[in-house]
Amino acid sequence: MLRSSALGTTSALSVCALLLGSCGGGGPASMSTLNLGLTDAPVSGVAKVWIQFTGVEVKPTGGKAIDFMFSPEKGFDLLSLQGGTTATFLNGTAIPAGQYQWVRLMVDTKPGASYVMDSTGQHDLTIDVDVAGDVSQHERHALRERIVQS
Repeated sequence: MLRSSALGTTSALSVCALLLGSCGGGGPASMSTLNLGLTDAPVSGVAKVWIQFTGVEVKPTGGKAIDFMFSPEKGFDLLSLQGGTTATFLNGTAIPAGQYQWVRLMVDTKPGASYVMDSTGQHDLTIDVDVAGDVSQHERHALRERIVQS
């Protein structure tokens, strides 16, 4: 079984590596665009860190959460997302302009959908993290400032 410290490190790396970005779009005045990507820092002791996502959810301040579901699911080997390589979740996705409280990556919870491979085999990976609670106030402010009315 994978040691909890290695699993915790892998989980922390995947969350810390989340890149959020947004810019004004060319659509109606009340809309903006969301660009969301994922990258990772180097990790040792594993051969593969596969994370599969079913969607992304964003929560406007004072509004209901908005889901962007993937069909099919989007999966990435985090080890391939290092050295400036970024995987794109959403690219130029139209969203209402305004401030947002949080962004949630929906990790596929089916057994075997997300896993870590090390020298002892494949181990299911579960991530129980609230991204909004794990990013700094500065990062949340930066996200809010980037979602601007065009």
